[in-house]
Amino acid sequence: MAKTKNPRREFDPSELSPIVARRVLQDLLEQQPELKVAVAALADEAIKTPRMEDLTEEIEGSLNHISEGDIYLNSGRTWRGYREPEEGASEILSEIVQPYFERLEELFRKKDEQNALIMCEAIILALYRLKHSDHFSEIEEYAEDYPEETADWAARLWRSAGNGQWAAVRRFHADRAIPADFVHQYVPEWDWLLSEN
Repeated sequence: MAKTKNPRREFDPSELSPIVARRVLQDLLEQQPELKVAVAALADEAIKTPRMEDLTEEIEGSLNHISEGDIYLNSGRTWRGYREPEEGASEILSEIVQPYFERLEELFRKKDEQNALIMCEAIILALYRLKHSDHFSEIEEYAEDYPEETADWAARLWRSAGNGQWAAVRRFHADRAIPADFVHQYVPEWDWLLSEN
C-alpha cells in the first residue's frame, strides 16, 4: 500500500506565540521594507480599536498566572500587622486588573464610548472565565467573590459613564446598560449585570 502524503495545513498566524509572531513580522519588514507604512497603519488601527476577545485573553492570561503560593507570599506578617490570605489575594488580583481599569478611565476621559464598552466587556468576560476556570479552584477560598465584585464595578463604571463617585453610590444614566446580548452570549450565569440597580 502506497503512503499518502499528509496534506499541508493552511498557515494560521493566530497559532504563533507572540515572540515568534514579532520575529516573523520583523523579518518580513526587513525583507520587504515597503510594507512598513501599511504595517504601521494596521498597528495604529489595532491600538485604536481593540477587539474584545484579544483584551479578554490578555486580562485572563494575567489572572491565570496567580497561584496559591503567590497569595501566601503576599499574606502573613507585615510591618503593619497581619494580612489574611483573602486580603493578599484581593490585592494581587487588583494589581493585575488595575491597569485595565486605568485604560477604561482614559477611554471615558476621551469620550471614546465604543472602546470603553469593549474594555468593560473584556474585563467582565475575563473575570467570568477566571471564575469558571479550573485554575480558580486553587485560589477560590481566598478570592471567592472577587470576580463578581470586580465585574460589578466595571458594569457600574459603564452605567455611570466613568464617574467613579456615581458608580460607588449606584447613580446611573438611564440609557446606559451592559448589552443584554453580551450577557446572554458570554456571561449567562451573571444575568444580574442586567439589573436596573
